[in-house]
Amino acid sequence: MSTKDYELILDPGHGGIDPGAVSSEKEKDWTLKISLYQYNRFKELGVPVSLTRSTDISLDSGPRTAKVKNSGAKYCISNHLNAGGGDRGEVIHSIFDSGQLANRLKDQLEAVGQTTVKVYCKQGSKGKDYYYMHRETGAVKTNIVEYCFIDNKADFEHFKKNWEAYAEAVVKGFCSFVGHPYKAPAKDQKEANEVEGKLSAAEEAVVEKAKKLGITDGKKPLKVPNQYYVWNVVIPVMEELEALKEEMAALKEELQKLKEGK
Repeated sequence: MSTKDYELILDPGHGGIDPGAVSSEKEKDWTLKISLYQYNRFKELGVPVSLTRSTDISLDSGPRTAKVKNSGAKYCISNHLNAGGGDRGEVIHSIFDSGQLANRLKDQLEAVGQTTVKVYCKQGSKGKDYYYMHRETGAVKTNIVEYCFIDNKADFEHFKKNWEAYAEAVVKGFCSFVGHPYKAPAKDQKEANEVEGKLSAAEEAVVEKAKKLGITDGKKPLKVPNQYYVWNVVIPVMEELEALKEEMAALKEELQKLKEGK
């Protein structure tokens, strides 16, 4: 499958004079923050991606849906925060969509701590979609993601502490759905390596130096939290000692030659 088959456009909801839902903070600021994070991550992963807006500009429904419809993308993720006092996330898909992507995003959001994520679609009049992001974006398969309720203090505070994990969950869910290779962000990968006992490239380099100097055999490294810090301090000292040994050996050889010359 070509990456063109799953080109994506991200839509940060609201913007400019339209703040979206408001409590102590504005929805428009968070939707932009989430979308820019996801945009950069999709770029890193090699997923073709674009944005309906990248700054705090006003974007009415007509120009917004036109951008999505004419983007050439196959999928759209429209990012939002909800209001109304609920306590959950939501993923809303078109009435003409199977909901498979929506459910994949739901699973990933729940995996990182959003306790409940509701997946649904809503029909409007004349057998059309209720939401204009579904109704007016043409053939683009649009999913609206509501990450939390901004006016529910507990739900919003939990989101604020974990917003990057929520945003990343959508990246991971999308990649999984379209079959694109996924790799966790560097920070998460480092934590995963620590759990699995894997070493970073820098740590591997330290181990190799330590093996050469006889500090470790590489099989039974020191089991201390600051192991590599200790080795980084010890290794230069050991290297200096090795250099001194070589110099001493050379001096002994010179002295022996002098003695033999007498």
